[in-house]
Amino acid sequence: MANILFIHGGAQGAWCWAQVSSALSLLGHECYSIDLPGHGEDNTPLAHITRQDYLDAVSNAIKALAWQELTLIGHSNAGMLLGDLAKAHSQVTRLIYIAGFVLNQGESIMDIISPAHAQEYAQLASQSVDNALNIDHHYAHKYYFTDINETHAKLYFNKLTPEPFNPFLDPVQSTPAKLAIEKHYIICERDQRISLETANLFAKKLKGSIDRLNVDHCAMLSNPSLLSEKLNAIITSQANA
Repeated sequence: MANILFIHGGAQGAWCWAQVSSALSLLGHECYSIDLPGHGEDNTPLAHITRQDYLDAVSNAIKALAWQELTLIGHSNAGMLLGDLAKAHSQVTRLIYIAGFVLNQGESIMDIISPAHAQEYAQLASQSVDNALNIDHHYAHKYYFTDINETHAKLYFNKLTPEPFNPFLDPVQSTPAKLAIEKHYIICERDQRISLETANLFAKKLKGSIDRLNVDHCAMLSNPSLLSEKLNAIITSQANA
């Protein structure tokens, strides 16, 4: 069984992993998730949060958990953290990206997204008093909660927080494909935020195993049972290899 640390994506928090964490715990895995600075119940002011602040928060959790081996699972924007965390902590033996950004050394999220999206993000941040990206309910339901009914979509939307913009600008320091550990990428085939073409490019860039699920961007909310089954299958198949 595995020790698993979950890292949420943009605008979400530790809360988004509750159902998946519960399912995997029942299968014997040790699970833990945290709120990144400015997310969930963490009240760090948004304006000056950096990617390094995210890395520090996760590093502190890794040290506090004191697991000898651990699996890092990151969703969406959390992909920009996984490589650097694995490089800094030898106890990280497995990375699993769920619809996550895969960045090589020197790249930032703003470097690899389309110019149109980069301009949109910069404009949203400039219009915000706290240098953050605010999304409305329509956007969240269309891109995040595609397969979630309206009632639950509203419930999850009310838990979202503005997303600090500075981390989008900060380049990563490592290339995940060069790390000599297990690496897995889960492509969400119904994802409306990261296109199937882009997800395939990320998966190939990671140079690890590739799995596919017929789910939307936030599978941990829209289909937690299916995602849990896939994560368990990845972890246990590798453990028994």
